[in-house]
Amino acid sequence: MSAAAPKRRAGGFTLLEVLVVLTLMSLIMLAMNSALRTTGQVETRIDMRTSRIDQLRVAVGFLRSILERVSTRKFTAATRSGEAHFLFEGGANTLSWIGVMPARYGAGGMYFFHLGLEPMGSGDDGVALAIRYAPWRLDATAFPDWAGAERLSLAGGIESITIAYLDANEQPPAWQPAWQDPKHLPDAIMLRVQPVGANEWPAIIVPLRSVSPDGAGGEGTVVGGGVVRP
Repeated sequence: MSAAAPKRRAGGFTLLEVLVVLTLMSLIMLAMNSALRTTGQVETRIDMRTSRIDQLRVAVGFLRSILERVSTRKFTAATRSGEAHFLFEGGANTLSWIGVMPARYGAGGMYFFHLGLEPMGSGDDGVALAIRYAPWRLDATAFPDWAGAERLSLAGGIESITIAYLDANEQPPAWQPAWQDPKHLPDAIMLRVQPVGANEWPAIIVPLRSVSPDGAGGEGTVVGGGVVRP
């Protein structure tokens, strides 16, 4: 009697093999999804950081351009004892002055400026670092109504700002939290900006140097070059 022929295995996969393959594919897909999500989050953070850096660069550049040229023009009317001789108001969180609007940002010339924090507006509950400005008038003896002035938002999502003023007349020179000397302007201004949920901006320090605009009397301010005639 001849030996029985061996049985041939039917083609295909067993249920166990299919389950193993499906499990491995699930793990691979899970890993790929996690990697893609992480990549997307990293790109979002990079975009946000880049946006904040660009916002910081533009805001700091604009602030320097208008703070570096502060007019030392005095009141034309006589002032009583203790009153400010200059149209300059320096508080711990706000600053008002007469300066020069750079032509590249709009109509150049002398303007009233006010720096402070204001609501973002347009349905946004955040707070913005904003500049208010209005054309300067020769006969002005006070700042305008800032509520009716033009507004430029420099940066949104700001938590706080702190302004300090350098008084070189003190020995040693010291930073003051507000400017109260009516007879002269500060020698420098330091602005610190704290965004919400981010690192504080590098301190913005702008020196102010008063000079004679014509070399024979008169007053003006020059920082980094051009003289501003009062």
